[in-house]
Amino acid sequence: MARIRSVHPSLWTDEDFVQMSVVARLFLIGLWNEADDYGIFEWKPFRLKMRLSPADNIDAASVMEEIKGAGFVVHIERDGKPYGVIKKFRKYQRPQKPSPPIIALDDLIKSIIALVDPSSGNEPVNENSGSPTGIPAQMEDVGCKRDIGIELDNPLAQPLIAASAAPEKIYDLDEIELACREALGNEIAPADPDIGPMALCAGKYTLDAVCTTLESQARKRRRSQVRTWKLWAEIVTEALAKERPPDAPKIVKPPDGSFYAALDSPQWNAWSAHWRKAKGTGPPTDPRGGWRFPSEWPPGFAVPANQPAQHSGAQP
Repeated sequence: MARIRSVHPSLWTDEDFVQMSVVARLFLIGLWNEADDYGIFEWKPFRLKMRLSPADNIDAASVMEEIKGAGFVVHIERDGKPYGVIKKFRKYQRPQKPSPPIIALDDLIKSIIALVDPSSGNEPVNENSGSPTGIPAQMEDVGCKRDIGIELDNPLAQPLIAASAAPEKIYDLDEIELACREALGNEIAPADPDIGPMALCAGKYTLDAVCTTLESQARKRRRSQVRTWKLWAEIVTEALAKERPPDAPKIVKPPDGSFYAALDSPQWNAWSAHWRKAKGTGPPTDPRGGWRFPSEWPPGFAVPANQPAQHSGAQP
């Protein structure tokens, strides 16, 4: 998740900072955006390169080693996975409502990021303190989190959220990006780092279906190159929407004489929960926004005591 961070003007004349290459300086600032609210980030050079410098021909692994050698980050391993920790991060970035760290904060990490226990009464930093070499602190702006490039309350995100609830269906963003790039080929794969739209497609149709469709669509001639994952996601969605999954439930309208429930009514919500539990999907809607069910309430549903009974004929 990328976040807004503060950059103090003194950074540009910091002794250690100016001795790094121009690419490393810019990459370091980008790492502040990519790190969590405790200065921790996954040590994945390829992924970081695509997020921070997608259009440049650079060796991200070498750049990160240069930043580490300059003393701005520390390379650690936890549970066999590599992570980076930005030195004295919590002295210079002060999130108002920090999110949980991506790994547990042990004593080593706390010492690296200079995390001070608020109960100690010590201020994290003063105006004369610096980064590794003396950069004054700044209050962090209100964080702007980026997950997969779409608000979670958007209906299009729900298939991915549902997939994440089942461990066997969770896709890592790196896995999705690498698979999609292999499916398209390096020549036409976009440099756009926002893989979120493709993640939504993978959550809805499975990653294999998305990659198969990408391969077939990549062979088609187009007037101009598709340069963003958002456009590829639209192409994939349109192509897959034409193919009804073989195990998709058939929509059968309940018989007349049953109960018509308007969208978001208590009856609708009860039936919706019943359908999702029994069929794995919500009920359909007609042009009026509701649906006619076999009865007012699902089988076995405990009707709220304060809910008045309604005659099915009173509904449209």
